[in-house]
Amino acid sequence: MLPMEILVSVGLLVAVLAWVVSVYNRLYHLRREVLGAWKQWVQATRSRNEQLGDFADVFARVLPQGSLVPSRLRSLADDSDRRLRSMEEPRWGNSGESFMPGAEWMLQRALRESMDEAERMPQMHTHLEFQQLCGLMSMALYQQEHRTRLFNRAAQEYNSALVSPGGRALAAVLGFRPSGSLEAPPGENGG
Repeated sequence: MLPMEILVSVGLLVAVLAWVVSVYNRLYHLRREVLGAWKQWVQATRSRNEQLGDFADVFARVLPQGSLVPSRLRSLADDSDRRLRSMEEPRWGNSGESFMPGAEWMLQRALRESMDEAERMPQMHTHLEFQQLCGLMSMALYQQEHRTRLFNRAAQEYNSALVSPGGRALAAVLGFRPSGSLEAPPGENGG
C-alpha cells in the first residue's frame, strides 16, 4: 500500500492540473470570442467603406461644384481601409487601451455631418438614389456600431477573466495578454 503522503500529493497534483486546464480553457475560449468579434467588426467596417464610395459619388454629382465633402469622405475611407489591412488582430497588451484609429472616428463624424448637411439641402430630399444610399449608409453605420459594442463586450469579458484569481496567476505563464478596446479615447469620439 502507498503511503498516505504520496496519495495526497498525487491528489493535489491532479487537482492543480485540472484547475490549470480549466483556467486555460476559459481564457482560450474567451480569446477566440474576441477574435471572432474582431473579424465581424472588420467585415462591417469594410462593408461600410465600400458603400461609402457610392455615397461619395452621388454626393459629388448633387453637391455644388468644388465641395470638399466627397473627396474628404473618400480620403477617410481609404485611410480606414489601409489601417484595416495593417491590423489583422486586435491589439493585445494593455487592458482597456483603446486602439480605434483616429481616422475611423473622423470618418464616422464626417459621414454623419455630411448626411446632416444633405438633409438641410432641398434638392437632396428629391434625389431618390441619394435617399436610398443614405438609408444604406445608416444601416452600415448601425452594423459597424453594433459590431463595435459586441467586440468591446467580448474584450471586457476576456480582460475580466485575466484579472480573476486564476487568470492573474496563470495568464502570463500561459501567454494570454489583455485586449484593447474599440472605444474612442476621451476627446476623439466627436461628442
